[in-house]
Amino acid sequence: MALDHHQRALAFREQEGNPAYIALSLNNIAGIYHSRGQPDAALGYLQRALDISEQVGNPTDIARSLNNIGFIYYWQGQLDEALKYHLRSLALREQVGNPADIATSLNNIGMIYNGQGQLKEALDCYQCALTLFENVGNPAGIATSLNNIAGIYDSRGQLDVALDCYQRALTLVEQVGNPVEIALSCQNIASLRRRQEQWQDAIDLFMRSLSLYESMGRGFEPDVVEELEELSYCCMQLGEKERGVTYFIRAKLIREQLRKSKTV
Repeated sequence: MALDHHQRALAFREQEGNPAYIALSLNNIAGIYHSRGQPDAALGYLQRALDISEQVGNPTDIARSLNNIGFIYYWQGQLDEALKYHLRSLALREQVGNPADIATSLNNIGMIYNGQGQLKEALDCYQCALTLFENVGNPAGIATSLNNIAGIYDSRGQLDVALDCYQRALTLVEQVGNPVEIALSCQNIASLRRRQEQWQDAIDLFMRSLSLYESMGRGFEPDVVEELEELSYCCMQLGEKERGVTYFIRAKLIREQLRKSKTV
């Protein structure tokens, strides 16, 4: 239904002949194909959007298309290609001078460096993004940057520093009221607390995250499977064997449903 809506909007905008709105529709359609696991289709629409924006010469629109193309390559694991597009996007955003857009690009580039194992470079990007978001008072952006920074410290084994960043991020997303981000933040903290062998704390946080996912109708996703498995492990560590087995079975059933859905 969403795809039909955006395709109708694209047809209307093509009749009007407004290139900026045509490029926007193309980006929207690409986002839907990406969410459906059709990256080649998404790239086709994004390349069309980029071509139109470059013809018009609008740096903001060009940067958006470059950013989105970079994301597709990132999720395909083509990190070198993704980095090229994100660096081009960042350069344009720095010319325009919008701090939030610059910070977003820095976070994206940091993700790529992180994926390449360049943790220092990733951390530098995340910290620069954090400063920019703090300067403009963007709580969602601050929270994203803090979660990214926490992930670096987490991977380094600096769990106390990571926990502080994760908890600061959770406080911010609670203020914003975004249930998806709250669920993710709870999951991040719960996973860390599990590794610290703080079983009950981890269980409470996993339960909160699962409840949020289920309330959003997202109880059958890979993240939920992972949470259920970790929750099962924590329960077992507390001697709650029956409860742990129940969560493990739930995870197994969802995983099987996800596997079958990919083969349909």
